[in-house]
Amino acid sequence: MRHPLLHTAAGALERDHQSKSGETDAVFTRWSYPIVAFLLGVIWYVGLLLPEVTRGWLLHFPIAHLLIMCVSSLLVALSARKLISRARGIMHVVLAVMLPVYGALLFTIGSSLFLLAVTLLQHGVGWAFAQAHDFLVIPFWGLLATGTAYYVVFPLGLLSQIVMKAVDTRSRTSAADQSGS
Repeated sequence: MRHPLLHTAAGALERDHQSKSGETDAVFTRWSYPIVAFLLGVIWYVGLLLPEVTRGWLLHFPIAHLLIMCVSSLLVALSARKLISRARGIMHVVLAVMLPVYGALLFTIGSSLFLLAVTLLQHGVGWAFAQAHDFLVIPFWGLLATGTAYYVVFPLGLLSQIVMKAVDTRSRTSAADQSGS
């Protein structure tokens, strides 16, 4: 039996929109997994505002970092879809640790590229490349911050897996029902 909160969340995010003929809307079913993965980035962003070690970083460029977080969440979910859908038992714990680290790496690389672009626009090419070492250590500090904020990262990692697994199962079931109709 599924947890009522998860059942409600999955149901709210992926309603079976019925057409006049009674078939499930194929477009929504196909796009539900990436849409939910992108929106989980918002939950990650809000959750990572709790630890002081990540709050200052995220609030420096809030809109840009929110967008980078959402894209990172999408990339992690899409690249690990098979792992998430097949996870059983202890594998959930392993993925709750490893996927957020992977996401942090993607986020910090995206953030580094964004900051490099801002620096290039403000100061020019010469200054940006003279300070290149500063951009190269951002992923390292991001991974350290991920470890420091484990009390938020680990629960969010588990929650994200549960939600994405439920959406994946439901979208596959809906797609199978459509092809069988």
